[in-house]
Amino acid sequence: MSNMNYCRFHNTQIDIQECIEALIDREISSNEEKKAAKNMLINFLDFCIDEEIIEEYDEEKIKEIINECER
Repeated sequence: MSNMNYCRFHNTQIDIQECIEALIDREISSNEEKKAAKNMLINFLDFCIDEEIIEEYDEEKIKEIINECER
């Protein structure tokens, strides 16, 4: 279920922090979650490129991080 508009970013920020911690600790066990993690990162970074926040990112590094996660 999606968040209500008035708390969308607040609630999602908490969830994203948990996701970042899992990436830092390389603790993503299922292939489905690894695929979702990769897609989430790429979607965010593509947004940053579209908004001219960054110029580029290393997709191979993202794949490397995801592949280092526990199987």
